[in-house]
Amino acid sequence: MAQNLWKFTGEQGQLEGLQLGEGLLSLKEGLEEGRFTSEAVTTEPFHHMVVSWNGLFPPGSAAIIEGRILQEGQWSPYITWAHYTGGEEKTTLAQEPLPGAQLLDDELILDPPARGFQVRAQLQRGQGGSPKFYQLAVTVKGDQGADCDFPDTSQLPKRVLLPAPAYAQNIRKPAIAMEICSPTTLAVLLNARDPSAPHLPESLAARTLDPRTAIYGNWAFTMAAAGSLGYEAHVQYGHLGLLLRELAQGRSVGISVAYTHDPEDAKRPYLSGAMDATDGHLLALIGYEFEGDGGPENLHFYAADSYAHSDGAAYRKYPWRQLERAWQNRAAYVITGRYAQVPSPLEEYQGKLRPGETPGTFQGPLPEGVELFYSEQTTQETPVNYEAPLITRANEKFHYDLQREGDKIQLPQWKAQGSYTLYLLEKDGQTKYKKL
Repeated sequence: MAQNLWKFTGEQGQLEGLQLGEGLLSLKEGLEEGRFTSEAVTTEPFHHMVVSWNGLFPPGSAAIIEGRILQEGQWSPYITWAHYTGGEEKTTLAQEPLPGAQLLDDELILDPPARGFQVRAQLQRGQGGSPKFYQLAVTVKGDQGADCDFPDTSQLPKRVLLPAPAYAQNIRKPAIAMEICSPTTLAVLLNARDPSAPHLPESLAARTLDPRTAIYGNWAFTMAAAGSLGYEAHVQYGHLGLLLRELAQGRSVGISVAYTHDPEDAKRPYLSGAMDATDGHLLALIGYEFEGDGGPENLHFYAADSYAHSDGAAYRKYPWRQLERAWQNRAAYVITGRYAQVPSPLEEYQGKLRPGETPGTFQGPLPEGVELFYSEQTTQETPVNYEAPLITRANEKFHYDLQREGDKIQLPQWKAQGSYTLYLLEKDGQTKYKKL
């Protein structure tokens, strides 16, 4: 199988105004900008290309992510994938059309095919200091997608069930519930790796949102959000062998799919066990199982599929042959480990809130410009289709009807015998909580 993924760190490229320390690139003292440029790579012909990146971005700092392609023997001008800050100012940029190339937010579509690429990141200092940049990653594929021939599985376990949570996006914040499959999938991937400080889908949605397009499903932004939390994460056009190996090594994987629950629906691939139909969706693979002789017809994947009406129902089991067709674009979220330890983005709010005169009301200093919602600790329903469920704080019952007037808040769903937590979500995804 031809190589389709390249990762470039500070040891593999040209540095201008940058220094490398402890595996991370930063601006040299006194400089406001610098640039990291990969080597120029020649490849087999490809029609699709995605750039993803990882780094830590203090307030005001940024990276401009660019790439160019070798097409019909000529190098194109550099195309800008994003102006990335890690905060609410991050954005993709509207592109001037290039002959034979179209950038659809996160994926570059090429016709005629390209035979090479080069990428770079221009780092900019902010009031919080220099970015600490880890890597650029590039994945490519031809018109037929990544190879999904059945691999040699003789050295793999016949059954893998990773401890993992599942979250139903349909029951999250109503204004964005049907749009946050990507950050909800990321919450599964990250919380499975470290359940001690679980991420909320709403917090990760703030980190993945592209303000220009108003979407939460930008693949590169999702992996950059994981990178901003210290994880080595990239988009890859994958294949079955990649999925099986990652799961066998204890790492859940996200994949981009389109499917229908209706076998009579001729427009989308049929996936038995799916809740409904979707033309574009992300889900997390958390295990697999070979039945019978272990051939492709007997392979099933376990998924945390957020297209569900409850967290328990989000655990699904899908046959590979159907999932293979649903995974049309072959895009995968791959998180291989950590490159940096960062403070938890979920920390306790230190302001004091005192009960008001009316049950379910509280009063105290609360910052402006934050989104307030609350959760109710409830007994979790038992998943039916999975033997290794992982329950985290993000599985509590969340309410989005909090009412605020100045320094007073009211929780309409308050019950005297209940246990509640208030959340304060900032626009950059930083989140504080307060037990009430």
